[in-house]
Amino acid sequence: MLSSFILLILFFVDAKDFYSKNNLIKETQDEPAISREYFLGEYLIYDCEKGSFLCVNDSGFQLCKGRRESDRYLKKISYRCAPLKKYQNQKECIDAQLQFINNPKQKSFCE
Repeated sequence: MLSSFILLILFFVDAKDFYSKNNLIKETQDEPAISREYFLGEYLIYDCEKGSFLCVNDSGFQLCKGRRESDRYLKKISYRCAPLKKYQNQKECIDAQLQFINNPKQKSFCE
């Protein structure tokens, strides 16, 4: 019984790893990577750990959103990420990104 349970867990882990690798390969083919975690897209986020505004795809936006929700739930003093806005396309996102970068009066997205 225990060995069946262990085999089931190993199968699940392998299947999850297989899906993750295939999903990552698909994303890298469709959208350029801008870091190890993010791919270029039309969603603007602020990565508090890196101190950077980034235009990421939907997966990156959801990752950022999940991190913020987790940090909020754990009542952390500062957040790791701030999901800001979805734009019509990458160009609009990059234009907004540049405006945020060049604005000397930055409000804090991490507290």
